[in-house]
Amino acid sequence: MHLKRLQHRKKAEIQESDGVIARLSEAINNGYEYRDVECRIAYDFQAKIKTWYRTDTGEVEKQDIISEGELQEEMSL
Repeated sequence: MHLKRLQHRKKAEIQESDGVIARLSEAINNGYEYRDVECRIAYDFQAKIKTWYRTDTGEVEKQDIISEGELQEEMSL
């Protein structure tokens, strides 16, 4: 019985490794991979623009117009 559990566990480890290999191979073949990146948002209410900055590099990731709804939100003091 112990041998069967060990075989089952090893088979699961091999399948997991095969999945990692497939994912990494795809990234290499494509030449890129997507990753979630943490950003912070800065609001310029005078210009009505919000800007997303990457926290890892500080680069501007995206800019957009501040919506009317966002301009009308109440601030909690």
